[in-house]
Amino acid sequence: MNKKYIVLNSNTNRHSSKKNIRFEHEMIDKILILKGGEKSFSNWVKQACLERINREDLGGKSVRPPNSDAVCTASKANKDLVYSAKDLSAKGLFNQQIADTFNERGIKSPNGKVWNRRMISILLTQS
Repeated sequence: MNKKYIVLNSNTNRHSSKKNIRFEHEMIDKILILKGGEKSFSNWVKQACLERINREDLGGKSVRPPNSDAVCTASKANKDLVYSAKDLSAKGLFNQQIADTFNERGIKSPNGKVWNRRMISILLTQS
């Protein structure tokens, strides 16, 4: 005896499923118009999220325009950290090795925790 299994879709309303598909196409078309053709979708989403975070952190005022050549300034303690991290990076050490070196020297991270490769990566990219 052959058994037949039938899977029923919980949404049997064809009109609402067509409406959802139309809405998705309209949304994708609007995103493509905003995004432009020069960058990928994931890069566009990342940039939009960063811009949104900048606006929310400062009450609607952005720190700097997204494609500006603004330079961040650091305190003397942070400059020493950046210089030593860049020196170690120039010697060929990986970020985790730099973090281990900072931890062995007893250098405190800005948040008071032990250094890790992600913190070193942020330190090197923001400077």
